[in-house]
Amino acid sequence: MKTLIIIAFMAVSLSAAAEDGTEISAVPRDLQTPSMQEGSSTPGKRVRMVAPGYRGTDVHHSLYLPTDWQKGKKYPLIVEYAGNGPYRNERGDTCSGKSEQ
Repeated sequence: MKTLIIIAFMAVSLSAAAEDGTEISAVPRDLQTPSMQEGSSTPGKRVRMVAPGYRGTDVHHSLYLPTDWQKGKKYPLIVEYAGNGPYRNERGDTCSGKSEQ
């Protein structure tokens, strides 16, 4: 639940900033997406993975395990579908549509 609470808190913070007239882009980031790496998944590391049926293709996904992840414990699963790119709005929000970004 830790991840979900952080995301909800960030959404509330940004919403409150917009209501009081503060430009959202002026609010400091409190979450940062880790860069994607190759290799095995370990807590706190975001890795590029390929499902067995897609080896040898460009199709892949990323997996991030929380820094406090422990084998056997239950955690919420958050799925994001990349692909809404290229996107850029007037506030500077961007999305390439690629999972590694």
